[in-house]
Amino acid sequence: MNNYLKEDEVLDSLEIDNYKIIQHNKKYKFTSDAVLLANFANIKHTDVVADLCSGSGIVGLLCSIKYKPKKVYMIEIQPDMAEMSSRSVKLNALEDNIEVINTPIQQITQIPNGSCDVVTVNPPYKKVETGKKNINMQVSISRHEISCTLSDVIECANKLLKYGGKLFMVHEANRIGEIISELSKYNFAVKKLMFTQAKINSKANLVLIQATKGGKNGTEVLPVLITNNEDGTYNHELLKYIK
Repeated sequence: MNNYLKEDEVLDSLEIDNYKIIQHNKKYKFTSDAVLLANFANIKHTDVVADLCSGSGIVGLLCSIKYKPKKVYMIEIQPDMAEMSSRSVKLNALEDNIEVINTPIQQITQIPNGSCDVVTVNPPYKKVETGKKNINMQVSISRHEISCTLSDVIECANKLLKYGGKLFMVHEANRIGEIISELSKYNFAVKKLMFTQAKINSKANLVLIQATKGGKNGTEVLPVLITNNEDGTYNHELLKYIK
């Protein structure tokens, strides 16, 4: 397995059988947000899935392993991240199911419009003018809307999805108004919402969203997910039970 690793890279377990993911110690690593998204998604064996802003490939890998869809496209703008995720795909012998595409989401030509059943996305949360940027540009691109905005993400999902296709997104809860407005602009109906918060008496920090292209109005608001144990540590067991 060391043949797959480059300098400062490590293998982390995906905690499903013997599947692993390659990550870089000095660059952006996936967080529990991405794992929440992969567990929140509802994907069938016959689905074609596009994972936007795929980064290290965590969401695409988990979706492929857990749901075994027909095809998974992972779209990532940063060449080094796309190359690293490609090695994770090969490491796990998933080349027949997953294709990594290194391109901006605004310029995807490799996937026909209207050909996907599901789009997943864990996009950059912060607007360019907000929050402290990391001196590592690769990390900043992953966290801030430097290469794509919320509107870009939803517009891309609209282009790729079939009518009736589903978009699954995780984002900061404090942007929910803007998110719903943009979804409506591109003819998405929000079908499910689930907020997460660290403690019972704390504010919601994340929101998980399922939206349907061309769907009817009517939103199911799921119970709030409390992510931390009483001692403040993250409750990783909850990742299995969020549907």
